[in-house]
Amino acid sequence: MREGFVVDFFKEEIAAISDEYLRNFVVYMLQEAPDYFWEVGASSTGKYHPEYTLGKLGLAKHVKAATMILNHFFELEYFQNMFTEEERNCMRVAIMLHDRDKCGYDGSKYTVFEHPNLIAEAVRKWKGETSYLTDDQLEMIAKCCESHMGQWNTSKRSSVVLKKPHDDMTIMVHLADYLASRKDITVNFENLVTA
Repeated sequence: MREGFVVDFFKEEIAAISDEYLRNFVVYMLQEAPDYFWEVGASSTGKYHPEYTLGKLGLAKHVKAATMILNHFFELEYFQNMFTEEERNCMRVAIMLHDRDKCGYDGSKYTVFEHPNLIAEAVRKWKGETSYLTDDQLEMIAKCCESHMGQWNTSKRSSVVLKKPHDDMTIMVHLADYLASRKDITVNFENLVTA
């Protein structure tokens, strides 16, 4: 059931990835997402994300919105010229995966601060394991995932210091995630597929 649901829920976002192998990779990685990815809101406290991302499917809606925003940027000639098609595809995969492990492996009640590192590690595990994706592609995706928190890279509750965006690709993924988390920006999910 999840395979069809993932493809239906992220239909437009998956279709925007022009590389068949990257499309298949993101679908597989989302199919392997913890069950809570489809159940929880984007913000465990309700403080930091818009209302449409709270409650069931909230986290998935946040990821969909962030991907939509990134794709809107890529409609602009300026950003088409700034990045290669491969880079744009890798950024799309990264934004679709960036919060996959947000509540950790065990489904914590609250956001696990080091979740950017968890998904980056999950992506890097594929290096040398597939002939379809290059290590460079996987590294581009991992770097965008691990730095998506931007300036919010430290926490009083953790000794982990997250990486900050450091190049155009990581900045773009962070910016799309940031805009999708703003409470005053609403996304219309009129025809959204729900379970």
